[in-house]
Amino acid sequence: MRKNKKQAGQRLVRGSKRPKRNGKARATNTVRWAVDAVGGPLRAAVVMRVSLRTTYEWIRKGEIRLLKPALRLARSSGAPVQELAGRDDDARPADEHL
Repeated sequence: MRKNKKQAGQRLVRGSKRPKRNGKARATNTVRWAVDAVGGPLRAAVVMRVSLRTTYEWIRKGEIRLLKPALRLARSSGAPVQELAGRDDDARPADEHL
């Protein structure tokens, strides 16, 4: 039986190049790009002071909902913190809940 070995040039997290699905380019994942820029998920977890599991979860979601880890990663990688923090879809105008 052959064992799967990590080939040269492969990473734990896919690169930040725009992968294509059905011939169309998908939006880039800024969190993935920032993690790669810092040196990988383990180093990013140390920089953000969170667990490795949390780092992988944020990479999968494509956003960091906590401000302090987002600021730490933005400072270390050079990525804009607004893009790391994601969209604020659940924000409602103040008059709406009256």
